[in-house]
This record gives sequence, C-alpha cells and structure tokens, in this order.
Amino acid sequence: MGATHGTGRDEPGDFVNGIINTTVILALVSNTAFIDLAEFASGLFSIWAPHLFQFYIDYMGSFYLKNQRPFINSIWSACTFNLGPRTCFGHCDFANLAYRWCAITALGTFD
Repeated sequence: MGATHGTGRDEPGDFVNGIINTTVILALVSNTAFIDLAEFASGLFSIWAPHLFQFYIDYMGSFYLKNQRPFINSIWSACTFNLGPRTCFGHCDFANLAYRWCAITALGTFD
C-alpha cells in the first residue's frame, strides 16, 4: 500500500492491488496497532537520523501532493504486510535512494 518510484517507472505512482487484497490492506492500515507502529517507527527515525528525516519531509511533501500514503502519521511512502511463514530476508533496494531506511517490524515468533 502506498506509492513507489521503483520498477522502472518514469514518475512515482500508487501501488495497484486487487479487490480482495485492497480490502485486507485497508483493514490492516486502519488498525490502531499498525497506526501506532508506523508513528513509532517514524519517531525513532526522526531521533536517530534527523537530517535524513528532514530530507524525507522536504522531498515527500511534494510527493504526497499526487500520491497516497499508507499512514497519515508516518513518513513512510509505502508499507507491506508479509503474512507467510517466510516473510523477510536481507534485501537491497538498488533502484531507490541508497541511504534510505526501511522500518521492518517483526511480530510473532521468528528466527
């Protein structure tokens, strides 16, 4: 959910999901626990990397004039809910801002 400038796009655009996935995603991003987690992650980001956080604010201000954000109280432009037994692995976002942060939050039992 949210917006991206990846996958070879010429300009940023909103993610497109099917009807069932959109229904599930909207229920998740409306849940107060996930809203609180998004706000908490943004707060930590602003404390640990204030200059980068300010860069996000400056850049994302114009970005959000045309694109939706998953959480109004969060700096992040997109979110993903991985709901499987194998949900996250080390990754590099080659097409994105090299020094940006991801707010990966593990819930439940994991290794």
